[in-house]
Amino acid sequence: MTTEVRVRVHANYVQTSIHFQLGAYAYETYASGDREFLEAVWQHQNAETLREWAKNYVQKKESREVPDFNGYLYVEFVFPKMGDLNVVEPTNIRYVTLKGIKVLTKVFSGQFRLPLLQRLTETIGTYDAAKIEALLKTLAAGV
Repeated sequence: MTTEVRVRVHANYVQTSIHFQLGAYAYETYASGDREFLEAVWQHQNAETLREWAKNYVQKKESREVPDFNGYLYVEFVFPKMGDLNVVEPTNIRYVTLKGIKVLTKVFSGQFRLPLLQRLTETIGTYDAAKIEALLKTLAAGV
């Protein structure tokens, strides 16, 4: 089983989805717009406990807003090993603004990818546009 996490940040919402590929034709996807759902990704030791937690947690909730966020942020990463959520592969991290697109995926390719992804998701979880944009600017300097 592989586990893929997608985080979308926009001025009017933050949406986290967790996709569990259970087999060739079987999968489960859970999504929510609240901070606790985003933080839960890092609080579980394996995909199975994360899956059970998500299954029990997901309810119909409204997504939170980041009103002053200028642009659109895509954050996608995969946990390829079911038993170890410390092994993570960033697959798509892009920040889109009127000035263009910054592809930040390479910034997350080194040995510090896990703490960088944790920092990014924690910052997104603040719903503070200035903090998110400041971190993105810092990350973009490393591209």
